[in-house]
Amino acid sequence: MVTNGSDLAEARALSDKNEAEVNRLLGEYGDKWISDEKDRRLWTDFKNDYREWLVGGKQAAKLASEGHREDAAAVLLKGWMVDCGVRLARTSGEWIQHNKDSQTRRAGQRSKPSMSRFGRC
Repeated sequence: MVTNGSDLAEARALSDKNEAEVNRLLGEYGDKWISDEKDRRLWTDFKNDYREWLVGGKQAAKLASEGHREDAAAVLLKGWMVDCGVRLARTSGEWIQHNKDSQTRRAGQRSKPSMSRFGRC
């Protein structure tokens, strides 16, 4: 855990930069890459869970910066924040698998026309 002011400022700046990049990538995905309704649902669920997780992370960071380290640890390690992390991990895994499956289906569909010509004699 960060213990001094300059490290805290650096950690906040890095966290803000990472948050902005994730939000940019999620926006790009939503604008360009949604493949079907399940993909849209998983993307939306991930965004919502991620935003909720950020709220908890910021709450814990604020508590820690005010010297309430035990309270900060409790936010991160107990209750709703743990549930949110579990949902985020589950949604992320399901979303990744859905996109792998979608990619496999699309690859199979693209190969059908070329494979069918080999079956003709």
